[in-house]
Amino acid sequence: MAINKQNRTFRLTNFHKILLSCLIMCFVLFSMPILSFAEPSVRAIVIFLVEDNSNVDTIVSEIESRPTQYGKYPGRFPEASKRKLTKSDLIGWSCPALWIMRNEIYARHGRPFSTPEVRNYFLNQSWYNPDSSYRVPADDSKRLTQLEKQNAAFILNYEKSIECEL
Repeated sequence: MAINKQNRTFRLTNFHKILLSCLIMCFVLFSMPILSFAEPSVRAIVIFLVEDNSNVDTIVSEIESRPTQYGKYPGRFPEASKRKLTKSDLIGWSCPALWIMRNEIYARHGRPFSTPEVRNYFLNQSWYNPDSSYRVPADDSKRLTQLEKQNAAFILNYEKSIECEL
């Protein structure tokens, strides 16, 4: 490091620039496992949503078996934005899976979520882009298609009928 005593400034030599770059890279590489350990997952949202943790593994497997990318309609349950859902589409899904299905409709449009567990779950999805200008519930009616509004209401009513905790 060269120091100019007259101006009391310093400039980094090439050696110091390389050393600083290496230190930064080491920090990033060694902190990645710590950061990824803290990422929210399907398991975290399932644990958040269910009271009885005895069937968490089954529910997580059920949800994670779904692919997550479908082009225009990303997420694990793109059909909720593509076509009218029927009761047979919902029968057999766990309450957490139905919750994800319903909230993905909103997330596809950039709806921000205020609950930390929910917000973190969607922030962990590569396709999710929260829109800070989105206003709940006013923008729900403006941004969602008529089909998506119907499906979100249909899923919510089904969740209530099977006594999911909302």
